Amino acid sequence: MRFGLEILRDQLKAHTLTAQKEAELAGMTEPDRIFTVINARIIAES
Repeated sequence: MRFGLEILRDQLKAHTLTAQKEAELAGMTEPDRIFTVINARIIAES
């Protein structure tokens, strides 16, 4: 999965990402954002 994510990010930077691939990238990165927020709240509450 990590390799595919890197390819999608490279395509995003090169402005060659299709709408379908953009949706795929969003689906892959959304869980990372959620866990980042959760971890930040846990640290803040500690």
